[in-house]
Amino acid sequence: MRGKSSIEVSAKLKHSFLFPDEYLDWANETENNFYVESPLIYEVAFYNGIKALKPWETIEYIPVVLTEWKKVKLEIESKFEKRDAKGATLPMRVGIGLFLELLFWTNGQPVELNPIIPLESLKIKPVNITERFAFILARPNLFHSYKQLAELMVEMEKLYVKSIIVRK
Repeated sequence: MRGKSSIEVSAKLKHSFLFPDEYLDWANETENNFYVESPLIYEVAFYNGIKALKPWETIEYIPVVLTEWKKVKLEIESKFEKRDAKGATLPMRVGIGLFLELLFWTNGQPVELNPIIPLESLKIKPVNITERFAFILARPNLFHSYKQLAELMVEMEKLYVKSIIVRK
C-alpha cells in the first residue's frame, strides 16, 4: 500500500504561478524513486526536512528532465496550435518547473524561488536570464513566453553538456 501525505510548500518555494496551492501530495515512495512528472517536488521535501533524493547533487537526473521536457513541449505546442492559451497553463507550469530544475541542478543547487529567484548568483546560465525569465513568469500563457522558454531550454541543454565536458 502506498503511503500518501500532504506537505506544505516551503517559504523558499512559494510562488503564485508555480505553486498555486500551499500543499502538495507526497507519496512515500518518492523518497527513493525519481519522479520527473512533479517538478520541484524534491525541493519541497528538502526545504521541509523530509528525507528524499537530492537530484541536484548528481547529474544523472538531468537527462530525464530533458526527456520529460520534450514531452511537455509537444503538449504546449498542441495547446497553442489550437489557440488554447488557457489550456497551456498547466503544461507551461510544468515546463517552467523543468527549466528551473535544469538550471539549478546544472549548478548543483536546489531550486529557490523566494524571496527572489537568485538567477544572478548562478555560474552556469543563459545570457540575459533574469529579463527573459521574468517575461515568461509575467505572461506564462503567451505563445511568445513558450517560445522563450523553449529557447532557454535549448541554451541550458548546451550549457549542461559543456559543463560535463569541462568537469572531465
